[in-house]
Amino acid sequence: MTEAEWLACAQPAVLIGSRGQSVWSERRGLLFAVECCRRLPIIPDARLHGVIETVERVADEIATETELYEAARTSYDAVEWEARHDMSSSRYHAAEVVAAAASYPTEEYTAISAFVACAEADCGPGDGTIRRRLHEAFAVLVREIVGNPFRPITFNPDWRSSDVMLLASGIYAERAFDRMPILADALQDAGCDSDDILHHLRDTIAPHVRGCWALDLVLGKE
Repeated sequence: MTEAEWLACAQPAVLIGSRGQSVWSERRGLLFAVECCRRLPIIPDARLHGVIETVERVADEIATETELYEAARTSYDAVEWEARHDMSSSRYHAAEVVAAAASYPTEEYTAISAFVACAEADCGPGDGTIRRRLHEAFAVLVREIVGNPFRPITFNPDWRSSDVMLLASGIYAERAFDRMPILADALQDAGCDSDDILHHLRDTIAPHVRGCWALDLVLGKE
């Protein structure tokens, strides 16, 4: 795959598979699964909110694998409950998305497939437009998390001024992604001359999430 093909590709699984382990770490898989869940139009069981939070906490090494296992059991209880009512409903498929995130968090194909099934429960499996748009959106999300592997960036530790780190930590903790342009200004003041980083942080159209490649560079996360 060339750089132009990477930037234009609308198939998230192809993007991830094309670069393999060089771009798709366990943490990125966990955060991708979390974002799949956060995009659901409905969370049918209040317990599933806790499941999503647990998956995210595991990504940040705050929760343990044992807690993730318990979260997976909880999610399957919700799936079974919805299955007894209507296995064709969006509620059932939404519970499946969360269960996939908790059970197979690093398998991006599982999360994507479950999410598409959830959307099709409302839109109809024959609606190719919905499927195509979902895959396009997920491809954008993959690039948001991975960045451009054809343009590796070396982050200068000198750019991590106290102001930069305070801003970056707050953005990550509070999901305050509207502050990303302010972070770009602080980085530039600290001497950052990477156009790729500064442009991405100032991009108000990008679907910034926890796991954003540029924010991760600032925070030193992998």
